Amino acid sequence: MASTIEHELEQVQSRGGSNKLHARLRQFPPRLEYPATVREISISSHDFTLQTGEAHSEFSSLLQPPDPGDVIARVFVVQGGEDLRDQLSAWIEADVGPRRRFLDAHLDNNEDAQRELHQERDGVLFMNWVRLASQGKDQHEIEQRVLAGKPYDTDTGDDPARLNLNHKRYYHWPRWPWRPYDLISVSEQGSVFHHAVEEGMSLYSEDVNGVFTGMLSSFLHMYHRPHTKRGTGISR
Repeated sequence: MASTIEHELEQVQSRGGSNKLHARLRQFPPRLEYPATVREISISSHDFTLQTGEAHSEFSSLLQPPDPGDVIARVFVVQGGEDLRDQLSAWIEADVGPRRRFLDAHLDNNEDAQRELHQERDGVLFMNWVRLASQGKDQHEIEQRVLAGKPYDTDTGDDPARLNLNHKRYYHWPRWPWRPYDLISVSEQGSVFHHAVEEGMSLYSEDVNGVFTGMLSSFLHMYHRPHTKRGTGISR
């Protein structure tokens, strides 16, 4: 699913929009500093102890071979931000084929690709489940604007960015991976919306020098990111 900003850029280009407007849209939204992190969990055969390291943003640990000793398994728990693909680029390049396919299938929630990988390789697992989530009326209305391709707080006929007007724009965060909400019911007062939210977790594992080594990644909750855009009030 294309991101909202990519959709807007396509719309601008299809309407013959100016390069200035195209550049302004590319500035939305400002980068949110929430880096992806990794935490190592190791299991020892000596006394079957489990050791968990601190979460950090240095992904080089994924490429380091296990220390000689009695470690029989290592699992790297990855918490993804918007820079997850960049953070995992070195890990992917070390074994491009299956690792890249795994990460793409995970981030894009591509069930066909997940099914193919699961059939082709041992040690690959994709898990999805649904939980109940409640959403206030204001957030529900914002979501409807985003899904309708009008992610702003004005009711102007044209995009307020094209009209150079002050407005607030909304974006999904993280841009990926996130899952849409499926509406189940609405409260009697119409102020609370109950949804089924799909969540997921994926595991990729392989043998590294005789040690079971896995990379486990889950999804962040989806949020709306407001961004205020100041205009001149003069259409150009």
